[in-house]
Amino acid sequence: DDEPPEITYCVVEQTGTLTLQAMTPTLPMPAEEELNKMFLELVDELDLTQANRQAVLALPAHKKWQIYCSKKGNDTLDNGGLRTTDLSGDPEDYINRVRIIST
Repeated sequence: DDEPPEITYCVVEQTGTLTLQAMTPTLPMPAEEELNKMFLELVDELDLTQANRQAVLALPAHKKWQIYCSKKGNDTLDNGGLRTTDLSGDPEDYINRVRIIST
């Protein structure tokens, strides 16, 4: 199957404890033209190789929106006011967040 895996879980801090929680985009998906513009800005930030860039730009709109929400949703409150943590960034950032939570 050539379909990329779906991002379905995120780590949530809840009263000092990290838990996995099902993740769904909390914002409505914008029109395709606006989504493509937003997604292109995100792809530019990622500094991908040309082959990877073409691959992600060819994804269907719902996958682009899911990726956009997972990357741009960092450090936002959602899921009932719980703080989500993105695990796709720099591992040192994640380790620092865990240290902060544990103190």
